[in-house]
Amino acid sequence: MNEGWAALVAGGFGLVGALAAAGAAMWGARTGAAKALEATYAQVTGQELAEHRHWAREQRMLTLMETVDQLATLDAALSSAWVKLLMGTVPTPERFEEFGVAHRALMRCVFRLGVWGPDEGRAVAQEIHRLATRIAEVWILWEGALQSGNPTDSLQEDFRVLRTALSAPWAEFLNVAGRALREPAQLP
Repeated sequence: MNEGWAALVAGGFGLVGALAAAGAAMWGARTGAAKALEATYAQVTGQELAEHRHWAREQRMLTLMETVDQLATLDAALSSAWVKLLMGTVPTPERFEEFGVAHRALMRCVFRLGVWGPDEGRAVAQEIHRLATRIAEVWILWEGALQSGNPTDSLQEDFRVLRTALSAPWAEFLNVAGRALREPAQLP
């Protein structure tokens, strides 16, 4: 009978061992699957964040370049108007329209700079827009004075002073844009 008990006890221990091994295997499989899922989630989240930062940097670059383009168009229109007005002739309506289109586009760029940054670029572009608005007002007054035969000396001086005042923020914006395009993305 001792042999029967021994076989029964050995069989019981074998069964308990098999159940313990099966439980450990299930726990290991579940833990491994959870860790694999966590690693995959972390990788996907990291990739998503990297792609978003890359996209945001592209948007910032496009906004900065669009702003520079609009500033160049504004400058060309103002330079042409300055020469024409100094000669005592009225610039073409197309030139003022070109200025107006660039002026409105610059305002949209200011908004986009508020979204994509850099904030310093937005602030400088707002100052440029404010000065350009004032220059447009003087331009209109100067044209009116030319057409009515009124003196234009004070308007010439106002235009010149405002154009000169535009140089500093213009240069500052170009520096800000250059730094922003060289630096890594600043968005979270």
